[in-house]
Amino acid sequence: MRQQSLRHSNLALVASHIFTADEPVSRAQIVAASGLTRATVSRLVEALLAAAVVEEREPPPSRGAGRPVRPLAPAAGTHVALGLEVNTTSLGGCLVDLAGNVVAERIVDGDYFASDPTAVLADLATLAVALLTGPSASGLRHVGSHVSLPGAVDRGTIVVARKLGWHDVDILGRLGENARLGARPLRLGSVGPMSALAESRYRETSSGGGSFAWVSGDNSVGSSIIVDGQLITDVKGWDGNVGSIPVGGTVVGGRPLQRHALDDYVGRRALLRRAGLPPTTTIEELAEIAHAGTVPALQTALSDAGAALGDVVATMMTLVSTPVVVFGDTLAAILPFVGDQVDVALRQRLPAGHVVRPRLEASITSSHAAMRGGALSILEEALADAERWLVRPGDLSG
Repeated sequence: MRQQSLRHSNLALVASHIFTADEPVSRAQIVAASGLTRATVSRLVEALLAAAVVEEREPPPSRGAGRPVRPLAPAAGTHVALGLEVNTTSLGGCLVDLAGNVVAERIVDGDYFASDPTAVLADLATLAVALLTGPSASGLRHVGSHVSLPGAVDRGTIVVARKLGWHDVDILGRLGENARLGARPLRLGSVGPMSALAESRYRETSSGGGSFAWVSGDNSVGSSIIVDGQLITDVKGWDGNVGSIPVGGTVVGGRPLQRHALDDYVGRRALLRRAGLPPTTTIEELAEIAHAGTVPALQTALSDAGAALGDVVATMMTLVSTPVVVFGDTLAAILPFVGDQVDVALRQRLPAGHVVRPRLEASITSSHAAMRGGALSILEEALADAERWLVRPGDLSG
């Protein structure tokens, strides 16, 4: 039993060195970094290769005599996880492989405010099966699925999702009745933390951002904290529900800002209502109208949104200090119009805000980042227990 446990941890260690490296690594580099013997690393790498968890890349140009070294990298197009998301205006799903590539994605627009969970989950299961059986999934091994919802969850149940109108719904129990979803591990999380996780992982490969506060949402705003690439807030959504925080009582443009929840100022539908625009207006169209400056009511709504958002973000940053605040989804789209007000609030409210305050940045992920983050969380869970999830019996023998 002790030998099996050691083998399990060594396999996870070797996989971790390959998957967290900035570029493909050699076996010798893994030996040096891990402290394992050359023979052990070689055997474990062969098991990971046989299981299509990692792949060998072409060797770099040779600079001397000897056999060219073929570096190792996460395998693309072999194992995939399914990320699913329910939000107020859409259902979505995607398949993500071990290399972080989105190999298939599907978004279905709709109105899910105060919706029937039975009908919505049936549609979500249909979407999931379509992805798992579609041409893009041919030849891929599905290792597990994750569902993200805009609310607070506990184990497999959504305790409350205010905008959806759902309370105490057994999400995993219902979805697990589907043969394809129930045959593999199935997890549940909150949209905010899962979208933050996706932003963190894709920032690691593009901008090196390891620590930031995440504020995001379409009609329901949530927040999370990432420190050194690790999510330190609750994945269940019990904390970070900043959209419910009451704001107001201040004067904006000579007008008193009425006291409402943050969602009622910065949520997409709330913005459109305040601006007198049709509820079907997309966030891209809203941004275009704002740039044109042709709808005075929208400028007023954005001014109020900036004041409300600045109030909440400044409060967050007095509690937890991060070098960057990243805004996702609708907030990323309106950041060019509200960012100055948020920065002013930080400068005025933070103890040393006139000297140092966090940068404000728009996200690099899409508006459906939570389903990607959910899929990535499944893949990371699989890699942490690669012997059980990914490596076939016999691959570790010898």
